Amino acid sequence: MLLVEDNPVNQLLMQKVLGHFGCQWTVAENGRIALDELKRSDYHLVLMDLHMPEMDGYTAIQKIRDGSGGENMRHVWITALTADARAEQKERVMEAGANDYLLKPVRLKDMEAMMRRFNAHRSGEAPTES
Repeated sequence: MLLVEDNPVNQLLMQKVLGHFGCQWTVAENGRIALDELKRSDYHLVLMDLHMPEMDGYTAIQKIRDGSGGENMRHVWITALTADARAEQKERVMEAGANDYLLKPVRLKDMEAMMRRFNAHRSGEAPTES
């Protein structure tokens, strides 16, 4: 997993959540670093903060989808992370190319539901809501 998050406190909190699920991760502090990392290594999933310096999450998602993070990563599963619960925010993120959307602070049950959706997508099953 690639965790794209600029805030050190949020990085630590997300690392605890990811550790609970037994995930391996790499941290990127902004979208530009995330694109560079995606060119170097293949990831199954990207957790993308939306509000970061240098390159925000919206731009990074669009660039991943246009192949700027490497052609093999164009279709990587991207879950947006944000504290903004507005419906228009979610719509904008999904239009940019995100696959999923989690609100901060991320609760274990929400992360678990996202992981189920991700796994269903990978196995070609119909997604289930939680």
